[in-house]
Amino acid sequence: MLRTVEMLMVRQLAGAQKQLVAGVLAVVLVAVTMSCLSEDSADGTVEGVLLMTGGPMRAADTPMSGEVEIRSTEGEVFLASADADGRFALDVPPGTYMLVGTSPAFQASQPCRSPDPVVVNDRQSVVVEVQCHRR
Repeated sequence: MLRTVEMLMVRQLAGAQKQLVAGVLAVVLVAVTMSCLSEDSADGTVEGVLLMTGGPMRAADTPMSGEVEIRSTEGEVFLASADADGRFALDVPPGTYMLVGTSPAFQASQPCRSPDPVVVNDRQSVVVEVQCHRR
């Protein structure tokens, strides 16, 4: 009888160990899956400077504080603030963007913009100038 009880206890212990191992494997699988998913959708960075350029006598480029709108081809809009040195940076999802800037130091009928669309890839930093052209 004692032998039978011992055998039952051994079987229960073996079953509990199997359940524990299965549980640990499930947790590891979920963690690896989540890690892969987050790596697949890593943001890139758009960074740059908001500048006043051109004008009579080809004046030197002047950095300006202001706001930069980063608009994706799908219509998503992100806003970044340019500091007193005109510098801005913002993490955005991979995609193609146009940048438009505004500054209290620049009032003109033409908006400030990046010369070309900006393509952002996973975990990539793209540097761009947003130019406000003086006349």
